[in-house]
Amino acid sequence: MAGRPVSAGSALSMSSTPPVKKGAARMRLLVCIDDDQKSVGAISHAQAIAGALGGGVVLLHVMEAPDKGAGPLDPVDWEIRRRLAGQFLASLARKYRTPDHEIRFMVLEGRAVDQICGYAARHPDDITVFGRSEGVEGLFAWRAARGLVDSDIGSILMVPSEAFATTPVRYACVFVSLDGSSIAESVIPTAAAIANAQNARLVVCLVVPDAPSISIGLRDRELEDLHVRVAERAKKVGGEYLDRIKGMLKGRGPKTTAMMIVEGDARQSLLGAIREEGGDLLVMASHGQGMNPDLPSGHVASFILDNADIPVLMVRPRRRPGDAHVSSDPVSRGTRPPSNAAT
Repeated sequence: MAGRPVSAGSALSMSSTPPVKKGAARMRLLVCIDDDQKSVGAISHAQAIAGALGGGVVLLHVMEAPDKGAGPLDPVDWEIRRRLAGQFLASLARKYRTPDHEIRFMVLEGRAVDQICGYAARHPDDITVFGRSEGVEGLFAWRAARGLVDSDIGSILMVPSEAFATTPVRYACVFVSLDGSSIAESVIPTAAAIANAQNARLVVCLVVPDAPSISIGLRDRELEDLHVRVAERAKKVGGEYLDRIKGMLKGRGPKTTAMMIVEGDARQSLLGAIREEGGDLLVMASHGQGMNPDLPSGHVASFILDNADIPVLMVRPRRRPGDAHVSSDPVSRGTRPPSNAAT
């Protein structure tokens, strides 16, 4: 077998445990281990979330073939590299496994972004985990995560280098970001389950940007008064909405704190609130109230995924007809209805 040529794009799977039996956990957290191995620091976070959601952990390394200009591929050298990669993942699996949870591992061969996106597309319920480092070392995570985001595939857990850990992770404050839409609300059960499992405080954060001001170059008292009334109305409606969310969560376990952001850019305000409250995990939907089917992810979600200094679990909703919403109407008043909605 040492001299067998391996074609790029093929997949070779190895596991530290027997195949998962029927009826076992369906959801897995796939931790992508890059060449510099810094992303190992994301494994503990994957374990914490897998334990909370009843899933498993799989370690993945993708072997990429050299550039075409690097000369022909030596099959013996490739096989040695493949075996070394498998041995390294096996050692990580032994190091991080617990009596209750084994860790599986897998080596894929081909272009990293293609292999990761392909795996995620075949397993839509899984969560792909990346460790985000700064500089050139972080390009792998950024490119692969961006490939999933741009392809509108699966959910992502992005762990920045500031949060890397080698010991079991405990979350004290789990943030969930809402904007009043049913899409954003769909992640609440996931956030609540994690907060319950970690005995953490759950902070429900409503992102309500400032009402836009209209200026025609002249001061107009009526326009200024209207802007103030719109802002005050947004605060009132937002507070009532958060009260309904708290009522929905009452008695379900997590210690919930409701808050509201009303000033400034929604992205920066959210990051600032997380820092002030001491949040150590953010759960948010990939899209929100402004969901556009032509866009793979919302601009707020993409920005937070790239810039947050705590782990971000971006859940891609798979909504079905009949899913519950805290508001009584399927289309919120004041927002533009879908083009095919009844008028």
